[in-house]
Amino acid sequence: MSQIPIYVINLDEDRDRLNAITHQLDDQGLAFTRFPAFWGANIPEQWKPQFKDSPIGDGEIGCYASHLQCMADMLDTDESARVILEDDAVLSNNFPELLEILPGCLPDDWNIVRLYMNKRRPFFIKESLPKGFDLIIYKRIPSSMTGYMIDRKFAQMFTNFYPRYMAIDLDMKYPYLFGSFQTYGISPPPISKSSSQSKVDSIGRNQSKAFLRKRWFKLQIYQIQTIGFWFPLRYLLRKIWLKVSTM
Repeated sequence: MSQIPIYVINLDEDRDRLNAITHQLDDQGLAFTRFPAFWGANIPEQWKPQFKDSPIGDGEIGCYASHLQCMADMLDTDESARVILEDDAVLSNNFPELLEILPGCLPDDWNIVRLYMNKRRPFFIKESLPKGFDLIIYKRIPSSMTGYMIDRKFAQMFTNFYPRYMAIDLDMKYPYLFGSFQTYGISPPPISKSSSQSKVDSIGRNQSKAFLRKRWFKLQIYQIQTIGFWFPLRYLLRKIWLKVSTM
């Protein structure tokens, strides 16, 4: 069985990160293609209308557009699946074994498989896989774009025109906003993350207090309109509780 194509999103300036992920993939005998990430808001014209009036920072726009372009490029190939990694991914020793067995084990309805879990999330086990892995369904889909695998349907529907008002890791927590998708995960996660932060989503980020207040307000309105009232209310109550409990 041929290897699932692997793409690594990496800024031209992040040579050390590219070297690190290259060594990992080479040591595991996995071929990959480097995808040059976009710097800040310097993104292709085709994506700019989707970020019009977006409250997210320039670095987050560059990160988001890099993932969008990598997904869109898949549609110009005959690939049925594509693994997309950020350059701070740390691969488990049995990552190649997972990629070998995964295509034959996935249900027909899969669209995206999350390979990294940034926080421990409650989940149901869909089925046990060989090599000690479980295919899982999340009760709450994790954020983070460190590593995932998509099919052509996901690439097509997620890259369709849509106002991008949240960073991509937040949007990917709510894939139903973009279409009818089935999200699965892998336990234990075959990918972790290095401790150093990638530059991709931080370049050019506006951190002024006025901007952050405006951004926060816009995000609350957007989330209420798209996700519902409970999510921002729960977030606000949690912040209040944390503040009170630490007094």
